[in-house]
Amino acid sequence: MSDTGDILNDKMYELEDVSNRLEKLLEASKDLRKKKNALSEWIKGKLEKKAQEDDVSKVQAVLGKSVYTVIRRKKFKNRAPTQREIPKLLEQFFTGVDFDTKEFIVLSPLDKSKKIHDHIWGNRGFSEKTTITRRKG
Repeated sequence: MSDTGDILNDKMYELEDVSNRLEKLLEASKDLRKKKNALSEWIKGKLEKKAQEDDVSKVQAVLGKSVYTVIRRKKFKNRAPTQREIPKLLEQFFTGVDFDTKEFIVLSPLDKSKKIHDHIWGNRGFSEKTTITRRKG
């Protein structure tokens, strides 16, 4: 019975030790991630400034086998409506000032679906952002 208790105690101490070491590693990982993000933002700022000075949309910097690329004015689609927003958009479509019930009823099912689809997803638009990527060679 005492051997089982000793083994249990040993395993519990081992578990505590591993848990403490893991906690320290996670904290160190968070600190490194913060430092990486800060350095990345600094590098992005410098490369973006260089791109603005040269009036180009793409700047690359090479360090060893890594290539850092900053692309200015990259176009992205704006986000699509979420599942929670879609019912509100449908309600707006059917209660809006532009909605004519008689005209809508006469439309074919394909035209009705196109009209609803365009109202929900048609006006997403685009936005320009600056991106930074790192490629290992």
